[in-house]
Amino acid sequence: MADFTARSSGSNHRPGRRRLIGAILAGAILSLSACSDDGQELASPTAVASAASDSSTPMPMGITVVGRGEVLGSPDTTTVVVGVRVTRETVAESSADASTRVDAMVSALEAAGVNRSDIQTENLWIQPEYNYSDQGSVLIGFTVSNTMRVTIRDVEGAGAIIDAAVSAGGDEAVVDSVGFGLVDNAERLAEARDRAWADAVAKAEQLAGLADRSLGEVVTITESLAGAGGEVFYGGGEGDMGGMPSGQVSTVVTITVVYSIS
Repeated sequence: MADFTARSSGSNHRPGRRRLIGAILAGAILSLSACSDDGQELASPTAVASAASDSSTPMPMGITVVGRGEVLGSPDTTTVVVGVRVTRETVAESSADASTRVDAMVSALEAAGVNRSDIQTENLWIQPEYNYSDQGSVLIGFTVSNTMRVTIRDVEGAGAIIDAAVSAGGDEAVVDSVGFGLVDNAERLAEARDRAWADAVAKAEQLAGLADRSLGEVVTITESLAGAGGEVFYGGGEGDMGGMPSGQVSTVVTITVVYSIS
């Protein structure tokens, strides 16, 4: 009994147990890492790293630049959203009055030279109106909003044309927005594209020089068009729009160019 106790608690036995457990764990880990969930053999992390380092495919080298070209000019169309908002006691009364006033505005626009095909309904809605107090809400009537989008091709006369439409609509006439645009934009678009390309080339050449590299061939070109837009100004005084200047519209082209370098 004494001999067994001495052997089981002796210092010479513990290193042997640790070596045995370590060998078992190492074998289990190798077995798990060598197989996938479906039992297929997997490459070890060392083998994967070695394969990646031995890859002969070089990383792509290049310069990506964004060029921007803008051309300003006078618009050839004016677009206005105009109409009426009428509030009456009943829906029928509001609808009838709004329709009468809109018809008068359309007649004024046509008399001023606007084509009927350039007048389109923009928005039409009806909503109840309430008077709110501590005692609750009381229905006081219904509001009908009826607006049209009108394309005016006589830009210089746009202010006078809008004035005529508003006068025909009476005190309940509304002007929601006025904007300028271009129908024939081909020449300005081509010029904006030329400017965007020159801008991209200049940037690429500068970057290649700063990096002490030689600029190579164009790899890809991506174009984005910002279209045409403009700011609206009102003038003429005395509340009329006859002196409204046409302003300018901007045609913008943006291109993204990728160059190879060496």
